[in-house]
Amino acid sequence: MFVDGFVQNKRLHFSGLSEDNGIRAESNALIRCVKNILAHLGIGKGTLTLRSLNKTWHLNKQSALNWIYKNGAAADRNTLSEKNNQNIVEKINYLYLKKNAEKSLGEACCDAESLKNASKAYLELGWAYETGTGIKQSFEEAYKWYKKSIDIANQIFTANKPIFYYLARLKVGNLLDKGLGIAFDKTWAFSLYKEAFRGIEREVGSEVGKGNPQLLALLADMYEEGKGAPKFPEKATELYQEAAKQGDAYSLAALAMKYLQGSGIGRSEDKAFALASQSAKQDHPFGQYALGLVYHEKGRAKKAEEWIAKSANQGFALAQQKLAHIYAAQGPSYDTQVAQLYKKAASQGLAESQYELAKMYQEGLRGFKLSKEEAAAWYEKAAQLEHEEARIALGRMLCQGEGVEKSFEKALYWLKKVEENNPKIIEKDIVQLMNAWEKLANEGDLQAQFDLGLHYEKEAILKWDKASWERSKLAAHLRIKASENDETAGEIDCEKALHWYGKAAEQGSAEADYLMGRLLSIRDYYRIPKENEVSKFLEYYKKAAKKGHAKAQLELGKCYFVGLTPEETLEGAVHLLKQAGGKEFLIEQQNSDKVLVNWKITFLSKLDPAIDSHSLTYADLYELTQNKRKEAEEKSLDHTPIDDAVKTLEKSLQSRLNTPLNWGPELLEKADERVNFANQKLLGDA
Repeated sequence: MFVDGFVQNKRLHFSGLSEDNGIRAESNALIRCVKNILAHLGIGKGTLTLRSLNKTWHLNKQSALNWIYKNGAAADRNTLSEKNNQNIVEKINYLYLKKNAEKSLGEACCDAESLKNASKAYLELGWAYETGTGIKQSFEEAYKWYKKSIDIANQIFTANKPIFYYLARLKVGNLLDKGLGIAFDKTWAFSLYKEAFRGIEREVGSEVGKGNPQLLALLADMYEEGKGAPKFPEKATELYQEAAKQGDAYSLAALAMKYLQGSGIGRSEDKAFALASQSAKQDHPFGQYALGLVYHEKGRAKKAEEWIAKSANQGFALAQQKLAHIYAAQGPSYDTQVAQLYKKAASQGLAESQYELAKMYQEGLRGFKLSKEEAAAWYEKAAQLEHEEARIALGRMLCQGEGVEKSFEKALYWLKKVEENNPKIIEKDIVQLMNAWEKLANEGDLQAQFDLGLHYEKEAILKWDKASWERSKLAAHLRIKASENDETAGEIDCEKALHWYGKAAEQGSAEADYLMGRLLSIRDYYRIPKENEVSKFLEYYKKAAKKGHAKAQLELGKCYFVGLTPEETLEGAVHLLKQAGGKEFLIEQQNSDKVLVNWKITFLSKLDPAIDSHSLTYADLYELTQNKRKEAEEKSLDHTPIDDAVKTLEKSLQSRLNTPLNWGPELLEKADERVNFANQKLLGDA
């Protein structure tokens, strides 16, 4: 974060905050710009030291406290310890950001520059809440301010977007990716990451960006973790090295971890130790954590614990989790510390800690009150972050209805996620689940029958989709072998779905009749060869429609309209669709059917441009073409153009009206019927 300030008459003032009287500065040097106020431990007699990228200055502690008391709220003072200089510095930083955001909020409606300043101020305040700098950590508040920053930036930037535009997107993506402060949403996070990556990469490619180690580190992180771009450990290493050369503590630690793990670079404990030490000397929690891991690798457990504890005390989640592991191995006397550390790390989105926390709630361990509900909630958080054991545990709880509403469907979803990568360890659980599910359905549980039918329907459609995709690739002459197994397996799943829907239909369920009709209709769409399939799905739609099922009536009306049942009239189809709430469908069809008028005009222009198209119906065209052909024959003229025009219109009408009828009065009368329908007023009709 960058904060502007200046010293005047030996007092520090913050730019843009005119009501601020400043904090007394003991240094005689005048500093024009105060940058990057961070949480550094103060030293000296009654002074605080704030360091920027290239400046160091000292503040009188009591003067700083007075400034906080004047500008902060009661809540800001409650947690403030005069003995903890770091807290004071962080509080100054937070209050500056807060006041700046409030000031920007008041000016945000003025002009583009004010909006730009507001967007940047909101990003900075979001950072304070996310990191807990000077205020209690709150991911909800962080998300709120990051989102405000994005919303305002979207109003004013179309091109040449500033870097903070992309940083806000990266920040929100990180929260979405872990479900912190907002519901977990990987799809949205992925979209934000892609845009953020493009902007940050472009900025790093500029001269200004190359000299900004924080940006280099952010881009390196994105390559390392595959955010917005495919994972590229070697490129991440290169960027960390560039930033580390500029003394960036975070990048020194990240590079140390890469040497320790051999990720994108040759493994070297000695280089990892040297880099981690440099970072730790700057009191960076990542550096302290990395140094602790190096000591651990070297077998120096006490030193490892010491440095990891230092990092954990600064709120570094990975260090908290690691320290919890260390304490857990030392016996029950550390249970309280272990529980607190796992809870802290879990709240910052670490899946392993969330899993451990869930276990403690599930079994009432380490001082936690037994709570199946809390256990299920934390298992779900870890499961969303792809933690395999959490997915298994959550699946079992859902299967048993333990701490959460019983759902075989949801249980199977999580167990299937595990099966994708490790089928053997989950095979028994899935078999037991399916047996229990089918047992309940066979006992007549209507919901279980519906759920099983829907499960097998989804499986069938997935396999049909795959088979259809493979056939399309073959048609495009790509080297992909179409699998008959997918179609066959899809058919098997379809039959299972129909079986369970049928069981529900036996209980008189209109919904089951509808679902059977829908599934048979879907199978027909995929062109799976089945005898008399069309008549079968219509049969089930009719059953459900007679029982008053609205969706079945709507689908049946659509089938009648498009001519799947020739015995049904267009008038009857329109009446049924109106009753079933299908006016939107009818309006779409009216708009589409207007093309019939254009086709008639085009046809007549080929036969005789002098004829007024409005004076003739489609039915009139039959006699007209007969006369034109006869006239051409009598004059020994070529009537091929007439025949070609007829053939073209015939094919178009057959397709549009979904009929096998050939050119003749019956086909043309159906066309007139649809033209008349296109001109009807539907809204307000009975």
